[in-house]
Amino acid sequence: RTFILLMLATAQWGVCAFFESSAYIFQEKFIWSKFSYFGITAVPVLWFIFCAEYTQWAYWRDWKGKASLFIIPILTITLVFTNEYHKLIWSSITPVSKETGIWLDYGHGFAFWINAVYAYLLLLAGTYLLFKLGIKSTGLFRKQVAIIIGSAFIPWIGNALYLFDLNPLPGLDLTPLSFSLTGLLIAWGLTSLKMFDLAPIARDALIERISDGIIVISDAIQKFQELMWLPSPVCLHEVLSACRRSDEVA
Repeated sequence: RTFILLMLATAQWGVCAFFESSAYIFQEKFIWSKFSYFGITAVPVLWFIFCAEYTQWAYWRDWKGKASLFIIPILTITLVFTNEYHKLIWSSITPVSKETGIWLDYGHGFAFWINAVYAYLLLLAGTYLLFKLGIKSTGLFRKQVAIIIGSAFIPWIGNALYLFDLNPLPGLDLTPLSFSLTGLLIAWGLTSLKMFDLAPIARDALIERISDGIIVISDAIQKFQELMWLPSPVCLHEVLSACRRSDEVA
């Protein structure tokens, strides 16, 4: 569910960025820039919650802990829509004419950088949790974590290009596009590696809490047959059926 919310927030951000770049009137560009902050502030929080849930970090299972993460985003959005009175988000806005069209060059205020630092801390903390999980995981689960970590670096690069004026298209924020690519990579992992069937730590916790002896059966039925000294034609269904019949006779 959190992953879906993350992708919806990314889509909202991307749609607003598209309409901002497509608009020709200053006021239209500015209003779309404001509305994009719903996605801008939500994406880092949802990314961290997603990482915390995937790695089963116990502290953030409480809804109060999750809700507290949205305090700064809510304050930031409030400042965004009242920026004309204090200029704490954008200290200046300058229209820039380029061959590709008219862009807005934003001068960033103090509150903008507070939100940016907060967002980076959440991105870094979520990635750190994944690194910890990747070190402990093996096999398929390590591949899953590697895909998420690798995809996480794409938005870092896109956002850094925007924040430090390294973007080849000044004024265009590549971060929503970067998060969209991240979503596609994770979606690929979801379908090809069954990434969310059972999180690695959830699997470990489940096994540790089972006090009875268990037999893990995979697709390799032949290995099961060798372990139980069964003749090769015998399948598990037939064994269970035979046991059921013997219980009925008894």
